[in-house]
Amino acid sequence: MSKRDGGWLVLMGALFLAWHLPLMFRTAAGMDEEFYGVVGITILRDGVPRVPYVPSRDPLFVYGVDVVVYTLPPLSFYLQALVHMVLGQELGQARLASALEGLAATWLVYDLGRRWLGSSSGALWGALLYLFGRAAYFPATTARPDMAATTFGLLAVWCLVRDDGQRRTRWLVASGFAGGLSMLCHPVGIVPCIQVGLLLLTGPGTVRQRLVAAGTFSGAALAGLALWGPLIVLHPNLFWIQFQTNVLGRVGSGLSRTLPDPLAVFGFQAGQFLDTALPVQAALYGAGAIWVATRARRPGPERALGYHLAASSLLLVLLMGRHPLRAYFAFPIAFACIAAAGLAGWAADRAARWTGRPTAVTLAMTGLVIASLVPGSGLRTLVAHVRHWDDPAYDAHKVAARMMDDLDPAALVALDDQFILDFYLAGRPVVDAKYLPYLADDYEYLLVGPAALGLSRVPPENLELIRQYGDPADEFAPSAKLYRPIRNRSKPR
Repeated sequence: MSKRDGGWLVLMGALFLAWHLPLMFRTAAGMDEEFYGVVGITILRDGVPRVPYVPSRDPLFVYGVDVVVYTLPPLSFYLQALVHMVLGQELGQARLASALEGLAATWLVYDLGRRWLGSSSGALWGALLYLFGRAAYFPATTARPDMAATTFGLLAVWCLVRDDGQRRTRWLVASGFAGGLSMLCHPVGIVPCIQVGLLLLTGPGTVRQRLVAAGTFSGAALAGLALWGPLIVLHPNLFWIQFQTNVLGRVGSGLSRTLPDPLAVFGFQAGQFLDTALPVQAALYGAGAIWVATRARRPGPERALGYHLAASSLLLVLLMGRHPLRAYFAFPIAFACIAAAGLAGWAADRAARWTGRPTAVTLAMTGLVIASLVPGSGLRTLVAHVRHWDDPAYDAHKVAARMMDDLDPAALVALDDQFILDFYLAGRPVVDAKYLPYLADDYEYLLVGPAALGLSRVPPENLELIRQYGDPADEFAPSAKLYRPIRNRSKPR
């Protein structure tokens, strides 16, 4: 990598952090962040990953996660714990762990693009499309394990590409171990493992050479996943209950729904993809895929890119079925971004030859790439928060502090995603309202928005509205309603 390219990548990373970091430390939790955003903190506090405010004993749902979390593999939570150890224990730090993983993934996209496209400009455009595109920036700013799994999955592919078809043991082991670490973050890591394994099995060489290469890769992948073992032996019964329900059940459901009616499943996921990327970026990815498909007819690096784009997309849908994939799209879209950048580079080369002004064409193409990233970029959210930066009603943590001032510190409160982590970190007794159907109902107050109220399954007629926080009509400011169960007539302090 040249100093020039390194400088552009550093600038991209700095702009990304300047754009998203303030909001990551200011906005309310969402997308299961109340569940996965606390686990790194409990690793530091208790030595094990757990969700202390979901004491479920229902064997069909999140059983025993207050003891140890086995619903997903734990590596991303330990990476969160490293950030918490250095920078403190809040939701923003857990999100920052994902942001750092996103920056690492962006470098891998750049380097894969440089190797496959043979163009620094194309590689930088691919990195730009990836880092600021909707499919990656959401998981890169959310306290979930998706970005960590994606990054290690891309590392597995990068190691194989770095080996350049030589099947050297050190690169096969590195690729396999990275794939195993991807699975150690999230089961979706099985996608890059199968993707690389199939390539090794079907590549050039004798049958024995291919089997040895695939076996070496698989053994290293299993070694990476086996790092989960010491945690599993603490509570093997809990592991089996949680893993069977949350992982095996969903993967089996994915296969069982995809195989009988694949067109319906692919249609469903196409809609999910369009909702995630939005039309402009989706069209760009589609055009890039068509371009690389036409180039893949001849041997060369574009054929390898085409394989990884097709394999990652097909395997993801095949294994997940109708399970929502929005955060998981970050892995296959890495290859789509490289393909779109290749198309942009091809178009720019033709325009430069026609106009004789390569610098102007490069600048114009860069402008078009940036313009494609504007829809759905979160610009409206950023502007709203900048305009109301000093207004505590737009800072979720200040809103939570106000709520705590209104309640007895000893009262057990059932909360939704937005505020439960703030209450927990303040030492308040809390349970997650989203899981109330699986928990005891001895809470004294219910503090939720409309979505969590529905998930709590508490009949509205059994609740007394006490107070409204925030304006529900303002999409950029957090809001919730404080209820008291009819059975409990004590008043807030």
